[in-house]
Amino acid sequence: MVPCTEISSPELLHTLNALDSDENLTPLGYHLANLPLDPQTGKMILMGAMFSCIDPIFSVAASLTFKDPFVIPLGKEDQVNKCKIELSNGSKSDHLVIAEAVKLWERAKTHGHSRDFCWDYF
Repeated sequence: MVPCTEISSPELLHTLNALDSDENLTPLGYHLANLPLDPQTGKMILMGAMFSCIDPIFSVAASLTFKDPFVIPLGKEDQVNKCKIELSNGSKSDHLVIAEAVKLWERAKTHGHSRDFCWDYF
């Protein structure tokens, strides 16, 4: 697999099925062109909407455009890792950890415990 930095824009858009063989926009490409973000993230969001899993997809998309939401205090690296493992629900995905953290934070917020949640999960 070639890293994205070495793929030309038309190649990337072909890979995403946003361009046809004549380099015309496909229906997907038309929608991606109207979104104010990179095409990979745009396709992920559109697919998330199609498959009715938009909440975790929005969390993942936001995490890809910003720094890691977890604070890792010096000397507490093991505690942070334990919290991430707990949030992972057995998955091996950092993206799903963040999606789960956002979901649980929203739940804590509705009960007035968002500050405690952030403190407990770094």
